[in-house]
Amino acid sequence: PMSSNVSAGARLVAAMQILGVLYDAGKEGTGAVRRNAILRKTGGGGEAVDLILYQLRNARFVERTSANRWILARNPETTKVAEIYSILRLGFGDVRVPSDGSGWQSRFTSLIEGLRSNNQEALAISLKDVFEEPEDTPKLREVQTGQD
Repeated sequence: PMSSNVSAGARLVAAMQILGVLYDAGKEGTGAVRRNAILRKTGGGGEAVDLILYQLRNARFVERTSANRWILARNPETTKVAEIYSILRLGFGDVRVPSDGSGWQSRFTSLIEGLRSNNQEALAISLKDVFEEPEDTPKLREVQTGQD
């Protein structure tokens, strides 16, 4: 993990910011992005960004080119936010409640299983759907007021 001082939510947001920079670069045709550009565009600190890039690279979500630039390595249409959540080891992934036969442990295990299920359901959205504005979203048009 990044640090005991950095919340799970902050790590997920930082990872999504990094992926968003790489997504935009791929969409715009610029492709690979320098680390300094990622730092500038995300506003993240070097150590934190490096750690998240390392985690994303180990899980093959991003790759570093021979020119030492970063690219998105997965299809954003099929990659789910839940996968990012999982590789960052957020949530209750592999928590096991030891059981001594107490009723509370069984009830608590059910609670954790419900949380896992709810997280998976809530995060079952593709990166593309997060980073792209839906096509059927009505565009707000600017209304000009007359000057009399």
